Amino acid sequence: MTRDEHEILTGLLESFLDDSLITEVLDVLQGGKEATVFRCRAAPSMQRNFVAAKVYRPMERRNFRNDGVYQSGRVILNQRSKRAYEKRTAFGREVQYGRWVNAEYATQCALYDAGAAVPRALACNGSAIVMDWIGDDATGAAAIQL
Repeated sequence: MTRDEHEILTGLLESFLDDSLITEVLDVLQGGKEATVFRCRAAPSMQRNFVAAKVYRPMERRNFRNDGVYQSGRVILNQRSKRAYEKRTAFGREVQYGRWVNAEYATQCALYDAGAAVPRALACNGSAIVMDWIGDDATGAAAIQL
């Protein structure tokens, strides 16, 4: 990940800083083609030491092909947003990006509520999801992936 990309991704966490959910972005836990997961220091109000923040790359910086398959079947009720999405305008791409992140958040909440072994999603800002951090607080090491 380039320095510019790192700055863009951490910048997408600013609303969580403003909302006092996190106080500091500490390090990268994992990066992939659609998102990067950061370990963050949790704000005292969160009653935990750390949280994980999954920050989705902006649409123009993602290498994820055929994401239309994942978008199919989702309904857009706002007519302006629907037209922009269908015409693939700049605003339409923003709508698509927000829908993608919000759908991931809703899915993660549903999986957690159903008892699946996933971290509990705590907040979403349309660009990123803050979730429980699972790892060793003393060393800062993330738990191994299953």
